[in-house]
Amino acid sequence: MNQNPPLPYPQVRVAGSANERGRAYGAWLGDRLSRFLEVELFQWMKTEHGLEREEMNRFAETCIPYIQSQTPCTWQFLEGLSAVSGMSLLDLGVILTHEEYYHGKPLSHHCTGFAVGPRETTDGQTYIGQTWDWMYCMIPHRHLLHQTTTDGLRIFTYAFPGLWASAGMNSQGVALVWTGAAYELSLKQGAKPRAGVPSYALIAEILEQTSFAAAVDCAMRTHHAGWFLFLLAGKNGELARIDGSPVAKGCRRPPSIVASHWIYTDPEVRRLAHGEPVGTELPANPRYDRMCKLLLSQSGELTRAKLFALQADHAHGEAPAAICCHSPGADAGTMEAFLFSPSLNQAWFTPGPPCQNQPQQFIV
Repeated sequence: MNQNPPLPYPQVRVAGSANERGRAYGAWLGDRLSRFLEVELFQWMKTEHGLEREEMNRFAETCIPYIQSQTPCTWQFLEGLSAVSGMSLLDLGVILTHEEYYHGKPLSHHCTGFAVGPRETTDGQTYIGQTWDWMYCMIPHRHLLHQTTTDGLRIFTYAFPGLWASAGMNSQGVALVWTGAAYELSLKQGAKPRAGVPSYALIAEILEQTSFAAAVDCAMRTHHAGWFLFLLAGKNGELARIDGSPVAKGCRRPPSIVASHWIYTDPEVRRLAHGEPVGTELPANPRYDRMCKLLLSQSGELTRAKLFALQADHAHGEAPAAICCHSPGADAGTMEAFLFSPSLNQAWFTPGPPCQNQPQQFIV
């Protein structure tokens, strides 16, 4: 239930089995799905990065068997989406591998995430959130998806056409935000994703889980394709940070506070992904450092208002450390910020830039 004026993007509600939900979602999207594939994947990658659709198709084809065998709910949703849209499973697989294609491309803006447990907040609730930093050309495509499964599980996600679970929370108190990871590794070493479950497909499967433990297990056991930093929070205050790369994956369970911004902090993941000895100093990351500093400086005193302010932070004009990123004429920046509380079953979305707009509340 939206308790404020409408957000600047649409919402859609679907219900039933995963296949039925995929069909309903495809009917709602109509030809926007095929246009998204053609313009934002094939045309953009060709123009900006010289990547041919044949190469994208080949990689997606290697990922399809993993999606089918390891993420069954995602696969059933995908089958329904394909049946209604008329797009092949391979076409939809190309969309789902969006993050893996973009990995290693020079991007100036990256999302910043955090999670805090009940001991950190004045109301004793758990919160998890992030800024979503991306290309502004994606703004017309964003929407919110409300799903209800046959078992009554409600799943609320931030979405783009064919990327129906970009981040979100479910009614059993499982919440997930994330950022890309180790972009400098791909740029410097030419690292490539592997055949596996794409990040967006894995997120969709994680949010189908009915407990925090099952969500973490799903993330850890799945043979994933690329690079990511997942932050998960549960209704009882559980937190997890999962660092993933094509050659390593690690899970840490911080007691009450965690942040993320493209750098791996798990030493074993860094060792295997980067070829660095354990104990190697982390690369400079002013935004990650500032997020940690802001959270720690207000430990035990965090309110929702302070968390919203954190997402709108400009670091006193020091651009590299600013959480909220935007500038005149830029083609990318902070599109919005969102905050989930798995302990309250509530979510807040602040259309970007968050420093200029007010959060709006949703019941999950």
